[in-house]
Amino acid sequence: FWQELFRAWQENPVIKVREFDRMLPSLAALTEEQVKSPGVYDIFPSVAWNGDVVLLAPEFLNTVIPRYNNFVVGNILNESLQSIVERGKSVVYVEDFVQGVNRCRQECEYFSLCYGGQAGNKFFEHGTTNVTETAFCRNSEKRLADAILQELESANT
Repeated sequence: FWQELFRAWQENPVIKVREFDRMLPSLAALTEEQVKSPGVYDIFPSVAWNGDVVLLAPEFLNTVIPRYNNFVVGNILNESLQSIVERGKSVVYVEDFVQGVNRCRQECEYFSLCYGGQAGNKFFEHGTTNVTETAFCRNSEKRLADAILQELESANT
């Protein structure tokens, strides 16, 4: 699918394809640098209507799972966002996510494209944030990158 779509888009690039707009600069940077992201993670706080704060993914708001304390790390009505985020770095689901991202960094040749993926995808596909590959990763990162690279390679031969 991706290869055929990329081929068609190259022949007539009048329609913007978000995935190509995102992937092409990343692939170009890879060929120039071959650098993997440093150990920096976007904690990405999200605040619910009642002041509850979750980290890593807004999809975690109102998600009920005891293992991760319903993902709530604090309430903005009771303390500062800065203190919530600082404390939140040591909650189980954030630590699990960091462990999964670190494994991605070590094991996956595509890491420089996605930097370990999204916590929401990981959790909702696997029930934990401590995983590496997801279906989203395979279909929207790996297969897309492979298809573009194959098309560019075949165009140059």
